[in-house]
Amino acid sequence: MTINADAALRDPDSVFAHFQKLIRLRHDGEVVREGRFELLLRDHEQIWTFTRTLGNERLLIIANCLSDEVAIPAEALPNLDGADLILGTHTPATGRLAA
Repeated sequence: MTINADAALRDPDSVFAHFQKLIRLRHDGEVVREGRFELLLRDHEQIWTFTRTLGNERLLIIANCLSDEVAIPAEALPNLDGADLILGTHTPATGRLAA
């Protein structure tokens, strides 16, 4: 696989662009910087997931550390009704999340 830095800088879907969005989220999101951290699925070998909570705002982060697809039991996560996806690498067709 060849990675061209110039092409990555212009590609809104590149890893570079994704990390820029993560940095912007950290700078703009007080809940990211100051929110209370709670680790979920502590013993899962593939999924790293946690919440950051500040006041009435809660951010759920789910990271698949392998390239293999994995199902996460809905009962292992907070209720996602009405949640919005703010950043992802695999966007649901609806742009909304549901348990």
